Amino acid sequence: MPVLDHTAVLKKKKLNVARYRNTKTNIDLKSGYLCILYSIVRLIWGNVYVFIRYLRARKSCWVYNTQLPS
Repeated sequence: MPVLDHTAVLKKKKLNVARYRNTKTNIDLKSGYLCILYSIVRLIWGNVYVFIRYLRARKSCWVYNTQLPS
């Protein structure tokens, strides 16, 4: 009888370990997706930021050039 109990405990332990592993992989997948999403957003935002700065620089340059002759 105690042997059966022991196997039951082992089975429960195995189930818990399997469940833990599944949740861990799910968390890893989620964090991976979040990381990818974050890097994409950062890439896009960086490009937009650089583009805005470039436009501002061009605008100020253009204003400077148009005001120069007068």
